Amino acid sequence: MKRQQNASVPCCVGTDAAVARCPELPCGQPIDSHRDHRACSLLVYDAWRQLDHCFELYYFEAMTGLQTMNFAPDEYVDITSTVDLKHQAIMCHTTQEPEWMLDEWHIPMEKMRGNEFQCKAAEAFVHQRWRSSEIVK
Repeated sequence: MKRQQNASVPCCVGTDAAVARCPELPCGQPIDSHRDHRACSLLVYDAWRQLDHCFELYYFEAMTGLQTMNFAPDEYVDITSTVDLKHQAIMCHTTQEPEWMLDEWHIPMEKMRGNEFQCKAAEAFVHQRWRSSEIVK
């Protein structure tokens, strides 16, 4: 059950206002070789529980096979129409070797998830559910 969002509170990621609004908030995969990803994921998971599951929680993948592990997505988003914009944004992240990240990780993941979702490029997510009745439909 999704709770009513407070539309009067602007959603500013990283602020108390964002949590107060209870947005749908993807966060990193908890089984991840990157310590920062694990820490962030656990903090968001703890907040989700302390806020009585007031927002939908989704996990995304990062460099699957190297960082994110045991990732079995249950939801996909077709990014075919916006993939070029995504790549432009990645290229702005100059401290992360963007050409290498695109060629070695993002483009192969987009294609793999696109094949699974039957489109050219997709991103995949795991929807964290908090009751078994939400899993079995």
